[in-house]
Amino acid sequence: MTSLRASLIAAASGVVGVLLGAFIAAKFMGSLMAYGSAVSSLATIAVGSAALEKMEAGDVSGAQLVLNLRLDGELINLKASMDDGFQLPSHGAELLARLQKVRQTAGYVPSDPSVRQSVESALALGRAKN
Repeated sequence: MTSLRASLIAAASGVVGVLLGAFIAAKFMGSLMAYGSAVSSLATIAVGSAALEKMEAGDVSGAQLVLNLRLDGELINLKASMDDGFQLPSHGAELLARLQKVRQTAGYVPSDPSVRQSVESALALGRAKN
């Protein structure tokens, strides 16, 4: 009877440990996702505010540069997500194609060679999807 009781206590402890671990992991992941979302929102607010300030000051080209720099970052992030297995939906490919067309018309190309290469790789993934 003693070994049966010890086995039951060990099994119950294991189940409680697994459940507690799952709860803690879920809470941590939720907090991490909320933090990431909040930081993304702050970045969008910062870029949007800077672009609006430049437009109000009559500096349209400055506003375009700020927005293009923000989009460069988003494209690099999207490429990294796709490298990790994210599947680009069909409307995503359409958005990338639209962005590429706008950039070609405006003549915008990132000045930094490594950024340019990463951005072009992300845009190429959109072309490959079409």
